[in-house]
Amino acid sequence: MRFIHIVPERPLPTGSGAQLRAHAISGGLAARGEVVTIVVADILAGAGLQAGRRKSFIEADLPEGVLAEILSLASPTPADTVLVEGVYLSAVARILSSRGLRVILDAHNVESDLLRQTDLARHPILARLQHRGRWRMAAEAERSLLHEVSAVWACSAMDADQLRRLSPRSAPVHVVPNPVPGWSLAAPQRPRPDGIDALFVGHLGYRPNIIAARRLARHILPILRQSDPTARLTLAGRAPAASLRKALEKAPPDLALVADPVDLAPLYSQATMTLMPLSEGGGTRIKALEAMAAGLPVIASAKAVEGLGLVPGREYLAAESDAEFAEAALRLGKTPALREDLADRARIFAVGKHGPSAIEDAVAAALAKEEPP
Repeated sequence: MRFIHIVPERPLPTGSGAQLRAHAISGGLAARGEVVTIVVADILAGAGLQAGRRKSFIEADLPEGVLAEILSLASPTPADTVLVEGVYLSAVARILSSRGLRVILDAHNVESDLLRQTDLARHPILARLQHRGRWRMAAEAERSLLHEVSAVWACSAMDADQLRRLSPRSAPVHVVPNPVPGWSLAAPQRPRPDGIDALFVGHLGYRPNIIAARRLARHILPILRQSDPTARLTLAGRAPAASLRKALEKAPPDLALVADPVDLAPLYSQATMTLMPLSEGGGTRIKALEAMAAGLPVIASAKAVEGLGLVPGREYLAAESDAEFAEAALRLGKTPALREDLADRARIFAVGKHGPSAIEDAVAAALAKEEPP
């Protein structure tokens, strides 16, 4: 069996969540046959071009020459299975589907809903007046694509249900969960010392993470310092927004910004907990899985662990308000047994549900359900 895997960015064991997911899924496909990977970003770079956005905003407007080259490189036969990564590449999925090929859409998020959430977070009132039109176009574009492909892979049961509601007559939707980054599986497990050395990791140019980072720095850390003057916070991630850098220019010594870290392992090793006060976003949280697999206790909002199926008090501590985050951190910082229990249960969950074997099994099960008779 041959698989043609068409991706926006090159699949990598480290990098963005999309790259990590694509890498894990590629491994699952390789266990069942030959994999031909086509990287759209490389084709665009080779041609000196950039992709714009269609009116739906969630779809790429690929130049005709680039689209033609993608299709030429794919050259699938009727026996091949084509996996297209994301609604972003809808034009590719639609053309190949129209040729009668078996095309699977790997839906990293419910993109139309994520667009709406992001717009509302930026301008809660104006967005409802200014962006309703593009929300409708995005939902219709996503709904239409769900009808045209042979199957859809969602990253969680929650996303799968949402996609089915968006398009009840869509192609079959199966769950292939997000992966645990490989480095975190290899992280040495050790008891965390008393005290609060908190960590937040994420793409710091992504609005939901920027909002969470500011909240940690401006509100949660000062509350913690009132009860524990030794409390520390590290914000780490790729491409910090200029506004975030400026806000942290005069940060006290107990607050550190680590931009574009080459290696996350030392940051996770020195921390005693991770705080994740996310209030928006979509998909399932690879950064939560990363911390859990690395053995770092997690305190998170419901949104931060949405779609993972975690049980509060068993695999993580739940918090929503600033005061609740501070209270949970103070409790965790002085209770060794709680830290160790949370870390152990969380790692077992992350490895069992999102480790390499789990992803490979999910890919195999999803493919088996869609194999021609």
